[in-house]
Amino acid sequence: METRQSGAERVLVVEDETALADAIARGRIESGIAGGAEWLSGADPSTFREPTTGLSMGEHMEITRREWQIPRERQDEIAFASHRNAVAAREKLACEIVPLQGVEHDTGPRPDTSLEKLAALTPAFDPAGTITAGNASPVTDDASAVLLMSEERARAEEREPLAYIEAMEYAAIHPDEGLLMAPAIAVPRLLKRAGLRLSDVDLIEIHEAFAAQVLANAAAWEKGWKAPATGPVDWSRVNVNGSSVAIGHPWAATGGRILTTLAYEMARRQARLGLVSICAAGAMAGAFPLTRN
Repeated sequence: METRQSGAERVLVVEDETALADAIARGRIESGIAGGAEWLSGADPSTFREPTTGLSMGEHMEITRREWQIPRERQDEIAFASHRNAVAAREKLACEIVPLQGVEHDTGPRPDTSLEKLAALTPAFDPAGTITAGNASPVTDDASAVLLMSEERARAEEREPLAYIEAMEYAAIHPDEGLLMAPAIAVPRLLKRAGLRLSDVDLIEIHEAFAAQVLANAAAWEKGWKAPATGPVDWSRVNVNGSSVAIGHPWAATGGRILTTLAYEMARRQARLGLVSICAAGAMAGAFPLTRN
């Protein structure tokens, strides 16, 4: 994070839209752009391991899916839905994508995939496991940016906000409790603080690091685990335009991509309330609601 002075304007340069939103809420700045880019095709393979444990995220997730008894069939169903929804949404998502060097849309979503094809894939992290290249997110090259500003600044510039960030919640746990299970705490805590129930949420965007991770956290929300139970997840409201399993996971750009997609979809549907849940390395997570007037 870096603050620069440009004439009478202060510009905050960040790679995290939640940090930018916090700076605006605290009155440090009035507006800013949060952006991030990844070139993971050229990354050192050692960067794909969790530094605190030496295990890859996939190896950690195999441990978690065994503990939560997540079946292979359900993981493949989540993966299939991600591809199906992303392919179906390709035309409407075009407004969010800037063509680059002849690439005009995300190349990850597969129109020809099926549950049968997904079931035929071999485990990627554990020979006796259930996580495959098909039900895990591919790491990709990508970039995203989000413009945020205070309501007063937006009104002064006669801009119509797509959505409002009402609150933010972060959580962290010990990696031994599940490297990607912190959303199980962040989301219930956020809902309680905002006085909301999961059933109040019109659209839910869950980062699909792994289909098993989505299912394990959803099970924790429903049953209650280190936080009060939230009630059942309505899967018809989850990742309606696909998510990271199909689209890919460029680490520094995924948060902006999810926020942008949710805000546009809320505007299209005139939805009142959306929820973002993102797991992160280091056994951390972030969650926040988006609202529309």
